[in-house]
Amino acid sequence: MSERVTLARMPPDKSAESGQALGESAQRAGAEGGLEWRLAARGAAALVGTNARYWSSVA
Repeated sequence: MSERVTLARMPPDKSAESGQALGESAQRAGAEGGLEWRLAARGAAALVGTNARYWSSVA
C-alpha cells in the first residue's frame, strides 16, 4: 500500500507511470501467485520509482 502512495505522489512522467503500473500488476499477480512473487514485484516497482525520482532530480 505505501509503495502505491509513494508512486502516486511522484511527478507525472513515463517512469513513474510504469512504476505504478508495475505495482498494480504486482498486486494482481500477488492475488494469483505466492507471497514471494508479490514482494519481488513490489520491490521492482519501488526501484523503478526511485530511479525516476533520481533522473527527474538530475535533469
